[in-house]
Amino acid sequence: MTQSRTHNCNALNMSNVGQKVTIVGWYDNMRKVSKNLGFLILRDFYGVTQVVVETEEMMEGAQRMGADFQQGYYFSHPLPPGQFV
Repeated sequence: MTQSRTHNCNALNMSNVGQKVTIVGWYDNMRKVSKNLGFLILRDFYGVTQVVVETEEMMEGAQRMGADFQQGYYFSHPLPPGQFV
């Protein structure tokens, strides 16, 4: 089996903003806010990462695949007001 991850969960930081990243883990939970907004929790041995599902297409894909695989770009973790650009 070929490992397809570029990062471990809990390893993303500000230097990864705008990069295409691949994280691999198990689906822990999804909190669906609306038909096009949700928060998917992905875990691996190293930690936890929250994936923001922000389009209806991504939401349908996550539900159809049981949220086993999604692809996207890392934007940022929440920033304090002083660091927000």
